[in-house]
Amino acid sequence: MDVFKIYFQRLSYNGQDYTKGRFLDPQQEMGLYCRSITLSPMQDMKDNVTLDWPGEDGVDVYVPGEIIGNAVPRMKSYDLNISFVWEGNDSDWRQTLDAFISFLKGGRLCYYDEFVKNGRKDVVLKRFEHDALYRNSMDGITIFSVSASFLVGDPKTNVLPTVNQQGQITGLEWQN
Repeated sequence: MDVFKIYFQRLSYNGQDYTKGRFLDPQQEMGLYCRSITLSPMQDMKDNVTLDWPGEDGVDVYVPGEIIGNAVPRMKSYDLNISFVWEGNDSDWRQTLDAFISFLKGGRLCYYDEFVKNGRKDVVLKRFEHDALYRNSMDGITIFSVSASFLVGDPKTNVLPTVNQQGQITGLEWQN
């Protein structure tokens, strides 16, 4: 069975330009495996402006760009839900979880999903939940599952990996 990875990179935005920060491979660096992720190939479209004239049937719909022949549908932001699972020593679980939460709540992110072969930028953490914690005192093994809910503020820009000569993903990039 193939295990597909999720990658994150911290971003900062000054109103004009993005600056890339720390890159994180949760599986490689923390032993966190992606258990599930929301798969949304097409997000909801924004509502068009309408005028409802009392003396007319139906409504008049304004589609931006339609008059000049350049109608471009606009998409809404959406929620992205990712679940992770971790297995390790009983003494390491809290430190791993705290480091992961600290990275995610550090601000603006972009992510890349190996399975979908795409990602998004302007992603911010909305909610973080502990789903389950299992401890086996006999062998000192702990397994925990956590879920993170993100707001994807840029539902259109595709994020792709930066790959080095050895074929390893070392960062994330996008084209405007």
